[in-house]
Amino acid sequence: CDWSFNDTSRVLLAKFSFDCSDTMHAADQQFLLQMMERDDVTVISEGLVNDLDAAMWNLQFISGVAGHEYCHKIRRFSRQVVEESNLVAPGDEEEGGTKRYYVTHKEEDGYVSMKLSDYIAYLDKR
Repeated sequence: CDWSFNDTSRVLLAKFSFDCSDTMHAADQQFLLQMMERDDVTVISEGLVNDLDAAMWNLQFISGVAGHEYCHKIRRFSRQVVEESNLVAPGDEEEGGTKRYYVTHKEEDGYVSMKLSDYIAYLDKR
C-alpha cells in the first residue's frame, strides 16, 4: 500500500494494489484501522475493493444518483493555531525566548446536515 498524508487538510490517502491472490498486509490493516478511529484524520482508500463496476462506483456517479440525499451526522472541526508560551531557545535566554506555534483541530459541538453532493464537492477540495 502507498500512503500519503496532507498536513494542511489532514487527509490520509491509502492506495492499495492487489493481484487476485493478494491480501492486505497485517501492518497495513492495523495502521488503516487505527487511522479510521481518529477524529482528526480523514481516510480515503483507493483500490481496497475488487470486482466493482468502475462506471457505477465513482464519486460523480454516486453524486448524480444520491447527491440530493442528506447525511445528518457530519462532524465539524475548527483549525486553531496555538502559541506555545514561555519557550526559551538555547542562546536566547537574554532575549526572553522565541514564539513557536502549532496547529490543532478542535471538534465543534453538535452535528451538521449536508447533501451528499456537497460532501463530495468538499472531499474534492481537500
